[in-house]
Amino acid sequence: MIQNSNLVSVAALLFNSAFSGAFLFIAVTIVPFWSSLEPSGVNAWYATYFWRFPTIMVPLNLLTFIAIAIGTYRAHKVKSPNVKLWYLAFVAIFLCSLTYPLIFDGANKTMMSPNANLQEVAASFQKWVDWHRVRTLLSLISLGLMTYITARPPSK
Repeated sequence: MIQNSNLVSVAALLFNSAFSGAFLFIAVTIVPFWSSLEPSGVNAWYATYFWRFPTIMVPLNLLTFIAIAIGTYRAHKVKSPNVKLWYLAFVAIFLCSLTYPLIFDGANKTMMSPNANLQEVAASFQKWVDWHRVRTLLSLISLGLMTYITARPPSK
């Protein structure tokens, strides 16, 4: 049975698992597909299908971020032995979350714009792929920390 104090860590772990899993799915299946397309094909795909990504990824990101933020606050408040791990998980997911408004929002808009220059689409796509690796790594770091925190037996 999950103790009330562990409920937040389990929720954070579940949300983080789905979030990281989605990033891995994108990296393993969708990015290679996009890479096989010409810039005009990437542009056409984005214009038609991209709207689905934010409807899934933004809520997963928010749920993960909120659960880890609550867990970090609670760990700090009760002086948990895992507080440093919670802070590291929070920093990783915070940095991961920052990539969307700082990097991906602009790249996404360029890649789906019907008036985009195809050289800009190609450059935005490469930037998107490079930064996707970074945010996937950050989400996996957070996931590893959340797995350890959740699986670690409570101190006595």
